[in-house]
Amino acid sequence: MKITSYEQLNKLIAESLGWQTGIELIDQGKFKTKVEFYYPGDIEEDRRERWYDEFGVAPDFANELWTVEAFLIPECDRQRLVTQITITPTMVSCGIKPLVADERSTGMAVTGEKGIPKSIPLAVCLAWLRFKGVNFELELPAEERL
Repeated sequence: MKITSYEQLNKLIAESLGWQTGIELIDQGKFKTKVEFYYPGDIEEDRRERWYDEFGVAPDFANELWTVEAFLIPECDRQRLVTQITITPTMVSCGIKPLVADERSTGMAVTGEKGIPKSIPLAVCLAWLRFKGVNFELELPAEERL
């Protein structure tokens, strides 16, 4: 699969976390548009009603470190996974693997090379998807890169 936008990447992260989908009706005068969005299943009803207004289709996992810290890292902890982030002057790498070796494989990703912007949240997201077994090729448009 080719990942060609951050929105697509963020949706994949939400899906891989097992998030639920909701529908937001957007009133555009004469027309109403339905937009599908992702939210964690364990949030309270009143928060779910505001979720789309706060996060849009999905939180911006790939660009905002706090979303990785709020949603991805706790899921790694819950699954007893080791998340290792290495930062150098030119790149960021991330590895995600089981704390105790089992049948699951390690997810690895490097940013800051091959045209991929150097980014902690992006490295964690890409490593997470690889850990979850998602085969992808990253082809983000130049204007959409960090």
